[in-house]
Amino acid sequence: MIIEKGNSYINPKKRIRFKIFITCFVFLFLVIACILLIVMIPKVKYNNAIKLMDDGKYNEAISAFEEHKEYKDSEIKIEECKKAIIDNKYNNTLELMTKEMYAEAISAFEELDGYKDSKLKIEECKNAIIEKNYMKALMLMNEGKIQDAHDVFLQLGDYKDSILKIEFINEIKQLNNVIVGDYIKFGKYEQDNNLSNGKEKIEWLVTDKKDGKILLLSKYLLDYKKYNSSYIETTWESCTLRKWLNNDFYTIAFSADEQSLISKEKASADHNPKHETNPGNTTQDNIFLLSGLEAKKYFGSDDARKCSPTEYAAVTNGMWKFSSGPCWWWLRTPGRTQSDASLVDTNGIVDYLGDYVNSRAPIGVRPALWIDLNDNTK
Repeated sequence: MIIEKGNSYINPKKRIRFKIFITCFVFLFLVIACILLIVMIPKVKYNNAIKLMDDGKYNEAISAFEEHKEYKDSEIKIEECKKAIIDNKYNNTLELMTKEMYAEAISAFEELDGYKDSKLKIEECKNAIIEKNYMKALMLMNEGKIQDAHDVFLQLGDYKDSILKIEFINEIKQLNNVIVGDYIKFGKYEQDNNLSNGKEKIEWLVTDKKDGKILLLSKYLLDYKKYNSSYIETTWESCTLRKWLNNDFYTIAFSADEQSLISKEKASADHNPKHETNPGNTTQDNIFLLSGLEAKKYFGSDDARKCSPTEYAAVTNGMWKFSSGPCWWWLRTPGRTQSDASLVDTNGIVDYLGDYVNSRAPIGVRPALWIDLNDNTK
C-alpha cells in the first residue's frame, strides 16, 4: 500500500529503514561519545598528567589526575605527586642548610611538620647558628675587638668554652687599665689546698709597664721547688726550676688564650754584685724569676719585698709559715758559689750568699712574666 502525503508518497518500508538508520546512527554516536567520555578523554588527560608529573609540574599534575580520579591509578599518582612536592621542598631546604641560610631553613623545615628527619635538621640548624656565632666571636677576638667578642660570647651562654672566653676577655679588660702597684688576677693554680674545688685565680703585682707590656710578679709564693734537683754547679739557664716554670707551671696555670698574651722575653744574666760567680747566658723565657738587681729595682723597701706562701705551697709542699708570715723565695742570680742561688729572706732582704741549689729548706717560688697587650686593646 502506498501512503499519499501531499504530492509525495513514502514507502512504509523505506520509512522503517530510515528510522532504523537514524536509531542506529544515534546509538553509534552515543557509543562513540561514551567511549570518548569514559575511555579516550580520561586516557588523554591521564597521559597529559603523567607528562606533567615527569616534567616535575606536580601541582598541575595533581589537578589533572583529580579530574578522573577513578581512571587507572590516578589516586596513587596524586599521592606520589604530593610526596614528590614534599621531597622537593625537603631537598630545597637541605640546600638552604648547605648555603648556611639556617634561619630560612628552620622555617622551611617547620612547615614540613616532621617529614623525614625535619625535626632533627631543625636542631642541626640551631646548633649551626650557634657555632657560626661562636666562630664569629673567635674571629673578633683574633682581630682584637674584645668588647664585640664579649657581647657575642655572652649571647652563647655556656656553649663550648664561651664562659671561659668571657673570663679571659674580662682579664684583658682588667689588664688594659692597670697601673704599676695594682694587683690583678690572671691564670689559675692550686692555692687553698682544697683540691675538690679546683684551681684558684692567681693574684699578681703589676711591677712594671712599658711599650704596651706589663710585668707581673705573683703576690704569693705559689709552690715549693728546689732551684736545681741535684747539688751541682748550675746557672739559671740550666737549672731544673727554670724548666719547671716554662713547662709544667706554664701549662698548668694558663689557658691557651692566656698563653697567647704571655710574651717570651729576655731574662738577663745578671752578675752577683758580691761574689764572682758565673750567671750563665741570657735566656728567653715565658716564666722566670727576678734577679737580685730586679728585686731591688722593683721594690722600694725590704718590707715590700716580703712574701708569704699560699696554703697549698705551705702545707702540701713542705713549707712553713713563720710568725710574721713571710718565707724565703728564690732569685735567678747565682749565690756565693756556683752551687748556690741567691734568694730573698724572711725579712725581705736580698741575700746574695743564697743557699744550696738543692736545699731542703722551705724556699718558695715567686714567678714573674710579661704580658703583651698590643694586639688586645680594642
